[in-house]
Order: sequence, then structure tokens, then C-alpha cells
Amino acid sequence: MNQTVFKINNNTNKDNMIFYKEYRISILKNNLIRIEKDNSKVFNDNPTQVVLFRNFSKNNFNYEIKEDKVIIKLDGYELHFNGTIEESYILYNDKKIALDNSENLGGTFSTVDQMDGDVYKGSLEEMPETRKVGLGVLSRNGVAIIDDTKSYCFDENLVFTHKNNNELDVYIFFYPNKYKEALRDFYHLSGFPPKLPKFVFGNWWSRFYDYTDRSYIYLMDSFINDNIPLTVSTIDMDWHYSMTNKSNMFKDLGISEDEFILEKYEDKDNKYICEFWKDKTDPWSRGWTGYTFNKKLFPDYKKFLNDLKKRNLHVTLNVHPRQGIAFYEDMYDRCAKFMNFDTSKRENIPFDFTDNKNREMHFKEVLNPYERDGVDFWWIDWQQGEKSRLPGLTPLWMCNHYFYLDNAKNHNRGVILSRFAGIGGHRYPLGFSGDTYQTFDSLKYLIKATSQASNIGYSYWSHDIGGFMGGTKDGDLFFKFVQFGVFSPILRLHSECNETYSKEPRYYLKGYNELINKYLRFRHKMIPYIYSNSLKNHKLGSALLEPIYYYYPNDERSYRFSESQYFFSKDLLVAPFSSRKDENDDNSMEVFFPKGTYYDLKYGYKYKGNHIKKITRELGDMPVFIKEGAFFILDSNNFGNDIKNPLNIDVITTCGNGNYQFYEDNDYNAKLITTFNHKNLDKNHGQITLNIKGSKKLYQKDRVYNFKILNIYSINDISIDEGEIYDVYTEGKNLEFKVKNLPLNKKVTISYS
Repeated sequence: MNQTVFKINNNTNKDNMIFYKEYRISILKNNLIRIEKDNSKVFNDNPTQVVLFRNFSKNNFNYEIKEDKVIIKLDGYELHFNGTIEESYILYNDKKIALDNSENLGGTFSTVDQMDGDVYKGSLEEMPETRKVGLGVLSRNGVAIIDDTKSYCFDENLVFTHKNNNELDVYIFFYPNKYKEALRDFYHLSGFPPKLPKFVFGNWWSRFYDYTDRSYIYLMDSFINDNIPLTVSTIDMDWHYSMTNKSNMFKDLGISEDEFILEKYEDKDNKYICEFWKDKTDPWSRGWTGYTFNKKLFPDYKKFLNDLKKRNLHVTLNVHPRQGIAFYEDMYDRCAKFMNFDTSKRENIPFDFTDNKNREMHFKEVLNPYERDGVDFWWIDWQQGEKSRLPGLTPLWMCNHYFYLDNAKNHNRGVILSRFAGIGGHRYPLGFSGDTYQTFDSLKYLIKATSQASNIGYSYWSHDIGGFMGGTKDGDLFFKFVQFGVFSPILRLHSECNETYSKEPRYYLKGYNELINKYLRFRHKMIPYIYSNSLKNHKLGSALLEPIYYYYPNDERSYRFSESQYFFSKDLLVAPFSSRKDENDDNSMEVFFPKGTYYDLKYGYKYKGNHIKKITRELGDMPVFIKEGAFFILDSNNFGNDIKNPLNIDVITTCGNGNYQFYEDNDYNAKLITTFNHKNLDKNHGQITLNIKGSKKLYQKDRVYNFKILNIYSINDISIDEGEIYDVYTEGKNLEFKVKNLPLNKKVTISYS
């Protein structure tokens, strides 16, 4: 298998197995148990959609088999298996806990299309399953069940082949108040999040709008002129011919509108994937799928892509692949030749990722050529059903899996933008959450949902910042969406094709444009810090956004306040405003400070933990608090769209005991880790140590570290034992100084008193 993409070892340690009747019970870890049922006793040892790695080390446990049950004695509890999951239980602290998800803390959804907060406002009578929050691996009573019975398996080439043959295949997570441990073991079982390219953590521009090459480049230059850095340019579906912009389409393509609509289409073998709606009024039959650049809008698309690259922008294009390759597409003839497809009737070449050759054709003849021209990755906008020729395996799952593998093959680090397809989907980032309404309810819902998604390992949601549709142009709402976006995994501005809803900051008056610009610049400065967290997430399974209850599971307040606040990279407590400002232009909210001491990141105000406090801030400010002794890293002066490792960094910290590891690399194998440690010696003395280890290629001796220690009362002396310290001064209660010429592979100590 392609071990460079996923770490796979499906061979369970035989010492961890118990056989009982038609069951196989595998004690993967003390708190993680697999139960399978197969009447033929030919159990599944293949990797599946959900599970890639079952080769855990040998565990210590005892068990006894009775006539009607198995009792497994583990460290701290017993599992009583009585022949069915429904009749079995865990005995813990003399209490029986059922093997179900009754107290599951939830995972995430597939999409929030047509949602206004948690309320569905679509055309269907009931909320679709894709909008409902699924299961996570965490629960209040400790028990969470993941059912892998209906999953498909991979072969040695990571191709979906057949369904799990087991009649039952479930994984029992029992981690009472051990949420972080449960997630690490889930990642071990299902695969850790992959390394991502650094550019995804900057600001994205996206809009459903029929730009021309000239208007789009003009827009990108206007962002540059306003000193608003961007890293990703998204071109929505109007890059290709579509019915949303058809003024010149039929003339360009040499066809009639009737030919474009296609009155009749039938493919008996592939009817679920390629079925067309025949009603001309239905927009889904009107060119949502397309692969040929609109020549009126983009007469020289290669030059257009190159112009974006000159501006240090990475490019993604939107694709709706359902309808396949139409006869008017530029690549139709070569795709037909590849597939030996009869073109006499000018029918569409189907989209069918269950077929190896069809899948190869789509990448080799359609998508990869565009990548060679400058497209970095694809925005897979699949929302056309869940049926395929492999019953139970959705086209979305296949798109996410195969698109990601292909992108990882052709680039150093793979990336896609798509909807969540189910448990195991964290291996295929990034997430596109879908089209919400522009309301405060939507903002509140996404704040809660983003951190909660980490309960199933899904740590890279990308939302339509500002909301997608409905509402009015509202500077207060949009600005608060941007504030949340800055402290979220991905900041992607997006809106529907409506002049009123554009997310260009310059269109928001009364000072909101400058506030939005300020936060977008701040986000760009945060890229090194967020990227460092992403490398740790790949290695350790630590999401950027985490609910408070991960760290304070025994405090009931942490569950209630996880709906409105979260930890950001573990050390920052973030509480985004999500309601309208008051008549004085102030914003207020209650913030829960868990045990410990916290400092306002901007002002340095000190807050003692273990209490709830009402926080009021002026318009433009946001409640962000740093833990005592923690570190926050920013690029000091990175202007423009580049994302190089910074030559100057800001280091914000506080008095107290704490540490932080700052990860850097060059997108390949070279890496650099700078360890910061802050220690209080006594009330008036402290030390900060730095230790830079790693690649000489990445080491920058001339790097300047701009330190800021929050809420320090008085300083009489400050010194450094290696390198140079200068520009020492205090502003209020905050101490600031600069350090440079730090050595590689040698600990440096800064002492102050």
C-alpha cells in the first residue's frame, strides 16, 4: 500500500484476541475493544473506510468464558459480553454502563446547506441526514460505539473493493473523562490527520460570481493595494460554461440550448450516478458540471493562472462531477478515446469512480492537465445523491478518497476542499461546510460545531465566512464572522452571486472595512503559529480548536460554555462575540475561565480561573485570553501574500510556568523546532529559555524575536547568556524587548528580575 499517504497495518496482535462462539473480541488497548461476529468465522482483517491500523501492542487482561457470556477484566473495569451488544455492558465503579451512544458528545455533519443555525430551511419536508450531527468517540459516561459493519475495504492499491464481510463489527471506546487519550487512540486506529501545505492557513478569497480574467486579477490587485494578504484564490463554478452565465455559451460551443439540456440520457449500468433530470426548469440539468474554461470570461486561462501565481496565490477550482464529460467539452474526444466510448450519439461519458479506468480517465485526461497549468487542488462540490454502483459507498466518499490520493501523488502534500463523508473523513482535509444563511444564529452554530467536530477527529472545517445567502449587508455580522474566522482552522470568504452580499471589505462602511482589514492582516501573521499546530496535529492528534471539556471534564460549566468558546491551539481561550452590539457600540458576553490564570491577549488584563465573568469590549476588540506561562507566536512584519518562514517573529507570553514548541519546515523533510520555556523562580524573578534544534537550512541566525511579557509589575534587570538582547522597555505593565543572534542546538537563557 501507499504508506507515504496513510500508515496502514491491519494485522491485530493475536495475543489480544478472544474467540467466543461466532465472535472474535480484540482487546486493542485497555480502553478500546473490537467485537466482530461472523457465522463462518472468517473475520475481516482488511483496512476499511474507518479503520486502517489494528496492530496495537500486546495488552494485559484476564477473561473467563461462561456458557452464556464472556467476562473480560481490564485495568479499572470489566466488560460483560452477553452474546449481543444490546445485552452487554461495562461494569465500572460498581455501575453497569450500557454499550450504546446514549451520552455521546457528538461529532459533526456532512453539510450545513440551507441551514440557519441549527434550523433547516430547505425545500424538503424533513431535515436531511447530511445536516444532522453524527457520532463522536467521546461520551459523558465514557462509552462510545463506532459501527464499522457496513464499511468498504481497500486493497493494496488503496482502491475500494468489497464490503466488510462481518455481520457485526463495532469498536467500543471506554474513556471516562479521558477525552484526549480517546482521540489519540482513535487517530491511531483510523489514521492521523495528514500534513497540509502551509498556504491553506492564510486568507482565502471565494465568491459565486462570473468574473472575467481581468476583473479577477483587478480584484486580487485591489487586495494587494489595500494591504490585505491572501494565499488562496478560489474560482467558483463559473470558470467553466454553465447556465448561470450563458450569454455566449451556445455560440462558443456551437450547440443549441436544447442540445445543452439533453432531453434524454440513459445508462443502465450507471443510472444512480449519471441520471439526468429531464425537466428544463430544474437547474441541476443546466451545466453545473463543466471542465472547459469559458473562453469569453477566460480567453487565455493559462495566462490567468500564471498571473495568479505571480501574486503568490494558490488556486482551487470548483467541480460538480456528477454529469460526466459532455460532448462539447474540450477534452471529450480524448476521454472517449481513452474509454473506447461511442461518440456517435454525443452522449456524456459517465462519471463513475467505482470503475478504475473511468477514474483514471478523469484524472489523467481532465484534471491533471489543469494542475500542470497551475491549479493546486480541487473544490469537490458533490451534493447530488448518495448512490453508486457499490451499494452503501457514496460518491462523496469516493471523490474525497481518490481526489485526495491523486493530489497527494502529484504534490508534496495533498489537499482537497469537500464535504465530510463520514467517520474516517478526517484523513481527507479540508472540509467545506456548505451554504448557510447570513445570520447570527448561523455564526453561533458554527462556533460550537467547529470545536465539536474534533470529537470525531475532524479538525479542518472551512466555513463560508459571513454566511452564504439571505440577510442584508450587515457590517456588524460580517465583522464578527471574520473575527471567528481568524481564530478558526480555515478563513475562507465566500458568498452567493448577489451584489449585496460580496465579502469585499471595502463595501462595508462605518469603519467596518478597516476593522475587517486589520483582522485579515492579523490572520496572515498567525500562519506560522497555526501551521506549527497543524504539524503537531499530524504527529500527536491535537486539533486547532478543542472544546473546554477536553481539559476540564469534571466541571459541568465546561460543557455549557463549549457552545460559545473554545481552546485555540491549547493555550488560547477564545470567546467570539456572536450577537449584535449594543447601543453604545460595545459587545458583552459571559466567559467561563477554567482553573488557572489567564491574561487578555491585547491588554494584558489578568483573570483568575474557576469562575464566570461578564466581559465587555469596545467595537473591534475580541475576547482572547492566553494561559499563564504560555506562548503565542506571530510573524512580525510579513506583508504581501508570501508565506516564507519569518525572519522576525513576535513572542507573546506571561509570567508563570509554561512551555511551547514552535514547529517549522520547508514542506519537505527539513524541520526546525524551537522550544520555549517560561519559569517563575520567585515573585520577582523569572527565566525564559529557548532551544533551537533541527535543520541548518532552515535556521536563521539573523532572526529577531520580539518578546512581550504581559502584566509584569517591575523590571530592574534583564540579561541573556547567549546572543544579543536590546530595545528593552515597558509599556504599562507589559515588558518588551528584542533578541537576536541565537545559536542553533544550544540552550539560551533570558533572566529577568
